[in-house]
Amino acid sequence: MKVLAPQIILSLYIRTYDCIHLVKKYGDFKKLSYFRPMATQSRSNKLISWIYNVLTDRVFTHLVWWVALFALILSFEEPGFNIWFRLTNALLLTVFYMAIVYFNLLYLIPEYLSQKKIFRYILLLLVSLLIATPI
Repeated sequence: MKVLAPQIILSLYIRTYDCIHLVKKYGDFKKLSYFRPMATQSRSNKLISWIYNVLTDRVFTHLVWWVALFALILSFEEPGFNIWFRLTNALLLTVFYMAIVYFNLLYLIPEYLSQKKIFRYILLLLVSLLIATPI
């Protein structure tokens, strides 16, 4: 029996919606019988579980975001320049933005914003933006 692509997409959407709904309703999804161990699942359920795990993985979502930002920066580069210059420029800009974001997420927010030191947080964020943003 052939399965059409829209049916697969709809099935994935419904399965993902069900997973999110059950997690919100009951808390820890490992307690639910809905998420059986991979060995007892059918092939389609294994695929759906794998896709769900990949799409909800933090590293994957960060990687997708940075690749999308790189592509966006590259699309706004001047077309008259050499392709290697455009790629290098877009890569450098993306790396500088990554430095600002992860410095903010991993250091500034836990050290200053979460401890209600808002003035220091804003000051250090502005300083880091001035230092890390290329002119």
